[in-house]
Amino acid sequence: DGTYMLRGQRLSLEQLEPLLAKSVLDNPVQQTVILRGDKRVEFQSVVSLIDLCNRLKVPSYRIIAQDESIDSTDNQPGSQP
Repeated sequence: DGTYMLRGQRLSLEQLEPLLAKSVLDNPVQQTVILRGDKRVEFQSVVSLIDLCNRLKVPSYRIIAQDESIDSTDNQPGSQP
């Protein structure tokens, strides 16, 4: 649905951008974004987050695919339903 989860909070990409930018400024060398999603995730949402990471110069990001639906209470920072 084009929303992302960060620390259990549902955010749009526009809302996520300043939070991610601050994280990169606070930890420019070791900041990692973990994108988790199940088979329902729209590919464009993945591409949009990767584009944002590249634009903000996130030094590391990983994509983790899950077989089952992700429960919103189980999301970690940088994950997406």
